Amino acid sequence: MNENQLKTASELNQILSRELERTSQIFEISVERQSTLNGRIINWQLDPIKDNLLQIIDEQKSFSGLEYHQMLFCLIKFLLGDQIYYEWLSDGVLPSQMENHTIIIKSIEYPPLLIDPFGQYDQWMEKY
Repeated sequence: MNENQLKTASELNQILSRELERTSQIFEISVERQSTLNGRIINWQLDPIKDNLLQIIDEQKSFSGLEYHQMLFCLIKFLLGDQIYYEWLSDGVLPSQMENHTIIIKSIEYPPLLIDPFGQYDQWMEKY
């Protein structure tokens, strides 16, 4: 190897080392966050006892990382269908990308469905 190739290899190695450190930090942060994710479930249903009046049940639930991913994948399969879901899995699409794509693709088709990952429903409803 000549000197230029060694220099280029050394620079590439430094870049990859920094990228590994950055990715490791992101992973550690996301693992910490997954154990404390809060989700809000807003359940709209018809109540037959009260002349079919709409009853709103608003509850908060904390999701563990595993529960969150199970809920997320069930929601994605419900909104997009099995075919797209399994296609994305086979293509190696990350769960966070699936979540973002699903919100983008389906949010205009399901206006009563509210996905509130940051728990700011109350603030936005008060303002608008």
